Amino acid sequence: MFTTKLIQVSRSFVCISIIGFFSFQLSGQEDTAAPSLFGGMNLGAFRSSDATAKYYDGSAQYGLEYMFGSNFFRAEYFDRYFNNNDHTLGELPENMQYRIAWLIGGHAGVRFNSRISVLLDLDFIQLRLSDVFTVNVIQFTGNAIDNNTNIQRVGIEGRERRMNINLGVGFDIAKMGLSTFYVETKAHFNSIQFEESYMVLGDKKLPLPRVPVDVNGQPLPNTANLNPSGIGYGIIGGLGIKRTLNEKLSADIGYNAFMTNNQLTESYAGWGLQHTLYLRILWGT
Repeated sequence: MFTTKLIQVSRSFVCISIIGFFSFQLSGQEDTAAPSLFGGMNLGAFRSSDATAKYYDGSAQYGLEYMFGSNFFRAEYFDRYFNNNDHTLGELPENMQYRIAWLIGGHAGVRFNSRISVLLDLDFIQLRLSDVFTVNVIQFTGNAIDNNTNIQRVGIEGRERRMNINLGVGFDIAKMGLSTFYVETKAHFNSIQFEESYMVLGDKKLPLPRVPVDVNGQPLPNTANLNPSGIGYGIIGGLGIKRTLNEKLSADIGYNAFMTNNQLTESYAGWGLQHTLYLRILWGT
C-alpha cells in the first residue's frame, strides 16, 4: 500500500517538474536575470474534506452504542445528566464535518526569471469537527400510559492537528501596473494527528473511549492506539494576485484547491477536495 501511494505521489511530482522545466526553458530565452530568493508568512482559511471525519462521530465499535450500554458510563455520567430518567441512544450522528479553520505558516521560493518560481509551503492547522446525536429520555409519571418520551440532542465534537507541506511551481501569467496575476501547481503532503473526540453534556466534555474500558473507565491492557495519526498526499492547483508594495515587499491574495487522499487510519481514509483562501506577506520578491 505504501509503495502504491509513493508511486502516485511521484507521478504527480514528475508532472509538476516537467511543466516547470519546459516553462523555465521557454521563459529563460527572454529573461536571464539571476535567480532570487523570497519568503514570508501564510495566513488563511482552510476547509478540509470530510474523508476522515467519521472517525470522530462515535459510530465505531467502542463509541456511542458501547457507552450507552456500559454500566460505568450510565452510573457515572448519564443517570445524573438525564435526572435518573430512563434513557436510550436514539439517532447516531449523520453529518460529522470539519469546520473552517485558520491556517498559519510559511511560504518560500526561488524566482528564476520574470515568469516562473519554485514554491514551498509549510502550514499548520488546528481542526475541529462537530455534529449531534439524539437520546430518548423517558419521564415516568406513575402511569405507564402517560409516560413522556423526550428526544434530546447531544453535541459530539472532535479536534485534530495537521501539518501541510506543498512543493511546486508558480507561473506569472499577466501584469497590470503593480499587480501580477499568477497560477500555481504543487505536490501536497500532510501529517494528521488525532487529539480528542467527546460528547458535550451540559458544560462538561465526556471523551469517547474508542476502546473497551474496565469498571473504573480505564482502557483495558493491550488495546488499540488511542491517538492515531496518518499521512496524506495529493495535488494542488491555485491562482492569485500579487500586489507589489515596495522594492522588497509584496502581498498575495489567492485560492488553492487540493485533491487529497487523507488518512487517519487504514479504515478512515479517502480522497476529497479541500480549499484554502490565503493572504501572503512576502519579502524579497
